[in-house]
Amino acid sequence: MRKFAFFTLLFSAIVVLSGCLTSHYKEYSFHFDTKNSGTLTIKYINIYADVWEDEDVDSVITSDYEDLTENYVFGEEIEGSFPEATVVEKVLYEENGQLCAKLVLSFTDPSQVNLYKHDKKSPWMFSIPSDEEYFDATSGEYVDFMSMMFWDKNFKGDFEFTTLIQEPEADDVSLLQTFKDNPVQWSNSNN
Repeated sequence: MRKFAFFTLLFSAIVVLSGCLTSHYKEYSFHFDTKNSGTLTIKYINIYADVWEDEDVDSVITSDYEDLTENYVFGEEIEGSFPEATVVEKVLYEENGQLCAKLVLSFTDPSQVNLYKHDKKSPWMFSIPSDEEYFDATSGEYVDFMSMMFWDKNFKGDFEFTTLIQEPEADDVSLLQTFKDNPVQWSNSNN
């Protein structure tokens, strides 16, 4: 059984008894409403069960979907990575025939979402949060040996980047149909 852990941002570090819950891509977007406050939106694209050929597919799907809903949608696995930020929204949804998830966090200080700058003249910087996420694209600049994104202090627009988590293989199964059969909805009252 593959135990593929990726950092504890939404759906990160999920290892279950059989199979492994993962996603294909992860998209990050930092939006500033003021000089120091705004939102971080994290999207998980194509959430699926990583199934090995000797595993019972139905058991893996059931286990992974329960883990997804109990620990990540209704649980606090995600918030642990950003304890000072406020969860505004968590949602599972279908897009382009895939199960996706979105987490929106609000912050009053960029450090609450691990976005930093050394001083007023320095660029903004953010480090890829896990060694199991791989750089794909950014609206800023990526420095490979540091696994960090940088945005010039005068950059206009949202700070965005995408990471690759894991390419789906032939035996892997999307959790979209399971979500359609058992939809869940998070609300602020769940916290």
